[in-house]
Amino acid sequence: MIRAEAVASLARVQVILALALLAAAAIAGCGVGGSPPSPTPPEPSDTPEAALPPPSATASRPPPSPTPSSTPVPTPVGAALVQPEFGVTLETRLEDLAPGDYLLVKGAAGMGGASYRYVSWDGAESGTLFQLASVGGGMRAARAISISFPQVYHEVVDPPGVDALLGVDLRDGQAQQFAFDTESRCRAPGTTAYVGDRFFGYHCQAQNGAQVWHVVSLADWSIVASRLLPEGVLHRGWLDAGAAVLGSPFQVRQPAFAFCLAADADWEITCQDHPFWAGDRSPDGRRAWAWPGGESVPPVAPILVDAECLLAEGISCEQRNVEPPPEWSEEFIPDLSGVSWTPDGRALVVLNADCIGGETLLWKYDLESGSSETLASLNGCYNFPAGGSVWQSDSLQFVVERVEGDGNPMVLSALGEPGYVLPVAGSVVGGMRVP
Repeated sequence: MIRAEAVASLARVQVILALALLAAAAIAGCGVGGSPPSPTPPEPSDTPEAALPPPSATASRPPPSPTPSSTPVPTPVGAALVQPEFGVTLETRLEDLAPGDYLLVKGAAGMGGASYRYVSWDGAESGTLFQLASVGGGMRAARAISISFPQVYHEVVDPPGVDALLGVDLRDGQAQQFAFDTESRCRAPGTTAYVGDRFFGYHCQAQNGAQVWHVVSLADWSIVASRLLPEGVLHRGWLDAGAAVLGSPFQVRQPAFAFCLAADADWEITCQDHPFWAGDRSPDGRRAWAWPGGESVPPVAPILVDAECLLAEGISCEQRNVEPPPEWSEEFIPDLSGVSWTPDGRALVVLNADCIGGETLLWKYDLESGSSETLASLNGCYNFPAGGSVWQSDSLQFVVERVEGDGNPMVLSALGEPGYVLPVAGSVVGGMRVP
């Protein structure tokens, strides 16, 4: 999401990073759109970054770089599983749901708890899936940030930060909670993308002010690696189940951005600088969209680059401009933008919202023809869901929702067909496919 500084608090982020250097694999199910993360690390915020869906095949990875520093990395104090602060009540069993695609929608939250509903894409089937409530009646809250079916992961919020991760198993309602650090020097990276399929990563601040990145296994909730982060680099997401993507946060006027990779063999960090901020790769792995660097104002349209150059030293990435539709008015200045590949990889869907003026435009760029067309014009400030743009697995339908408020999400079509409002109010956590 790219936002003017005056409305930075409305920004929402969504990132999947491209790498054709790694073997291309088709992405089935959900696609993820994105926008740049908040520029101030590592304090958590409500501005999330997109989660990375794993490729269907394991990719080869470049050799690791040396460690960023030889300084000893401290282990967080008290980082371990703790007694869950929230109880789970399953209202609907998974075996009672008909096979198919559903959206998980977080409804209005009560004191220390929340209700989560399932809804089919056509809105015909819906109901309460589970409820979360504080065990001791405390004021701390838990907010769902990602789905790795059948697990739903929540951040445990202790204002002003996040200091624990809560996992809920939808099969039996069991919950596990991992405390980042009992001395509160550790926080979530300020993005929803730090939880993957096998690991999650979070940041701690060392006594010398350096940022330390810790990787935790979701199998036994143990810390498997601790690495000093290069200056200005944050955890951005997961390329696959065992490879993390890190890099610079997006900022206007910044001329270069780091793109980094760390894999589960040794978790050493390899980085390369580029004059753009790399976003999602295409489903075939050949291209990536990106935000250009050095701009004096937030960009409206992304650029396209060949993904093979992202970690290739000494190779200049060729850039291809993506132009808005011909009817685009230069008087329309968005303060929030998001981008998502269509699941078939043939087009980009771009969302531009003027949240101050109360208007959102969505348009599609076709890679083969190089042309753009308007998909929808909405009254109000809309964006892709906080956890990433969600696509129905067997169609070109996707979801948008209001940035502020608990309105009803909308289903739109990348084919330009009429959209419709879902009958369930709340914020979309993500999509899930019940076998």
